[in-house]
Amino acid sequence: MTALKRIGLIGGGNMGSCLVGGLIRHGHPSQQILVVDHNEKHRAQLEEKWQIFTTSNPKEILSQIHILVLAVKPQSMRAVVEEIAPLIDPQQTLIVSIAAGITTTQIQRWLSRSEFPVVRAMPNTPALLGVGITGVYASPQVNSAWQQQATTLLQALGEVVWVKEEGLMDIVTALSGSGPAYFFYFMESLINSATALGLPQEIASKLTFNTALGSATMALHCNEDIMTLREKVTSKGGTTEQGINVLKDGKLQDLLAKTLTAATSRGKTLSEQYD
Repeated sequence: MTALKRIGLIGGGNMGSCLVGGLIRHGHPSQQILVVDHNEKHRAQLEEKWQIFTTSNPKEILSQIHILVLAVKPQSMRAVVEEIAPLIDPQQTLIVSIAAGITTTQIQRWLSRSEFPVVRAMPNTPALLGVGITGVYASPQVNSAWQQQATTLLQALGEVVWVKEEGLMDIVTALSGSGPAYFFYFMESLINSATALGLPQEIASKLTFNTALGSATMALHCNEDIMTLREKVTSKGGTTEQGINVLKDGKLQDLLAKTLTAATSRGKTLSEQYD
């Protein structure tokens, strides 16, 4: 694994603090992580838990870092980037953004420097446990060394996949960024239905969670495609087939297609909304 250089984060909320924790658990020295956050409570929590340097003033860290993670909300991104623009050097600093919908071109424009190497990343909430997956795109200014640094950085959150076209990042956001909520909703619905049929809530929850975990584990590690795995469970005339037929009659595939289309479209409008 490539050794990381000194890292700065702007934003110490949920995902920012998650990244800090993941980096330290992966062996990155705490003294090599610097965090900017205007929230005094966030700073105090990070300092107490991880013994890192925090500040409310970006000027205190930007001259010392090589990788800058922008872990702020999309609506705050432009103001943050324009504030730090005079303080960072495109020859020395890789910028990694984890804000949904904000493009690398927008960040470069707000920096007033098109030569800045910018990585756009979309992690998801399982990253809080180190089992997330992050979709990533690199602007043309990101060389192979910087790309490897970004990979190592984001592996602190879980798996990493790169896409070659930035337009695909809105689909990534819709699928894996929003995806945990879809699975939670599906599991919630299964639990509610099972309890309505008479199963105790605790048992329904345990059966649902472990079935989801086991199914995902099989999909990841078995040498068969997911359709084959489904068909192996679906015996002709059996209980599974009856349930699958209800899902097909309800046009689940069409519903999921509409779900991803709506979420993808929203990602595109976020870029326009906060430009």
